[in-house]
Amino acid sequence: MLRIVVPYALLYTALLPHVPAFREAYPDVRIEFVVTNQPIDLVENNCDLAIRVGAQPDSSYVKRTLFVSEYRLVATPAALEKFGRPTKPSDLLTMPMAGLLRANNITSPSLVPPTWSFVRGDRREELSFRFAVAATDPIVPLDFALRGQGIGLLLDTLTRPSIEIGFLEVVLADWRIADSLELSLLYRRRATMDSKVRVFIDFLSERIRAVR
Repeated sequence: MLRIVVPYALLYTALLPHVPAFREAYPDVRIEFVVTNQPIDLVENNCDLAIRVGAQPDSSYVKRTLFVSEYRLVATPAALEKFGRPTKPSDLLTMPMAGLLRANNITSPSLVPPTWSFVRGDRREELSFRFAVAATDPIVPLDFALRGQGIGLLLDTLTRPSIEIGFLEVVLADWRIADSLELSLLYRRRATMDSKVRVFIDFLSERIRAVR
């Protein structure tokens, strides 16, 4: 049994797409997903590894970086026709937007920057948003964008599948959002002595490198 801790949004967008290929290659490995946005302890919860977002505090666990994801602004073509197409970052201040919640009263420290940095060449604009809809889980702003309610500010890795099939398009594509988040695997130092853990780590790392 391979027990993996993973946040809700990353389970659907970054992990589940690779599970069929893993099961085909290793059909004898059974998998249990412990789906939570809280950084639970692996040993206490009898888990083998975790997928984590953002910088990790120093610990006795090994961290292996999978990739660093930038943020993207996305919307449906219909929403951009309805609300208008912004031509500069400050245009966003008058448009309905959804993003991740930044609050001091959530259990874990917020990963959301207090201001967002937009860069194009030598130009830089700093903006703070009052989101129409905000949540601690990125599934909420992703759903907001997919339903045509406005613009979602999300990690690139979460929006890429919907962009590739044409459900969403990138807003202000000529501007780069300077902020980013690291996605990594966390596991016990002796965990790779277990063959099922070792093959999963190598498999997922190789698959993610191949699609990015």
